Amino acid sequence: ETVEMKATVRKINQSIFPVTKEGQKMFRELPKTEFVINIETEESRTLAQNNAIHLYCRRIGDAANAAGYEMHVKSELLRDVVEIPWTWESVKENIWLPVQMALYPSILRTRDLKKTEQVSAVAQVIGRYLSEKKGLNVPFPSKDGMDRG
Repeated sequence: ETVEMKATVRKINQSIFPVTKEGQKMFRELPKTEFVINIETEESRTLAQNNAIHLYCRRIGDAANAAGYEMHVKSELLRDVVEIPWTWESVKENIWLPVQMALYPSILRTRDLKKTEQVSAVAQVIGRYLSEKKGLNVPFPSKDGMDRG
């Protein structure tokens, strides 16, 4: 008997673990017998896409700083909020990754994003918010180096 089931798994050392709650449930319910697993790999984002994400974060930081939007950091030592300039790293950590994880809760790092569709989805959410709510138009870098508008 052949039953087809699909689950996204992550390999850690010599074991595989389901990524989603649905996959975890499916694994728990597998019969205690031998079965055949067909493996398909999903291509993650490319190095060029990684560079584009970092460039996008840098551009967001530059635009936010130029527009007077500073990052607020709560400091127990100073007992107040400290305003600091944005950097590409702070944009990635405080804007890109929270949006990414809201869209794709099982993807914790940008390197695990699937190629174009997931990178584009995160960039579109961020771009739309910045444009509509903050008046910042920061296009995501395109493949040929020219900005998409």
